[in-house]
Amino acid sequence: MRVSELRSTGGGDLVRMLFSLQRFQLLALFCNTAAERTVSASYAFAWSYGIYPLLNASAPWHKPFAHCFDVGHERISDLHDFLEQRFTGGAPLSFYELEDHYRVRGSQRPGPQWTQASLINASRYLFLQQAFDAKLWEHLLGDRQCPLDAEVIAKPFAADEIRFE
Repeated sequence: MRVSELRSTGGGDLVRMLFSLQRFQLLALFCNTAAERTVSASYAFAWSYGIYPLLNASAPWHKPFAHCFDVGHERISDLHDFLEQRFTGGAPLSFYELEDHYRVRGSQRPGPQWTQASLINASRYLFLQQAFDAKLWEHLLGDRQCPLDAEVIAKPFAADEIRFE
């Protein structure tokens, strides 16, 4: 029985349990210092923070669980496309402008889909995946045009950030 069939027959709890098990296996593999590093930092980050790993097309492990991620395929794809369009169109933006676009700050908060934390985590996944060159990230995060919390976007992701408790 496929995951989609389980969902449609009321097996949602079982699907969530399988998702949690898959998440644990991937993160444990990433953290295992005795094993060869076979899980990329961006893929482990995506699983750890509930971001659908859009740009990890060669890894099939997330595909049956697309609906289980906090930031799903549609949202991360929209963010990626929006950043690409703005950057390649010569109109890069600051993180504050990105928050405004997705109605994350000010009187528009909270927007219909994004929180500041989910936007930061999704952006960090794109950074770790090297989706864009350094100029985009410098503009997005530079000149104090982002909240302090957003500065984590440009940090590497390491196994010591993962907690299993």
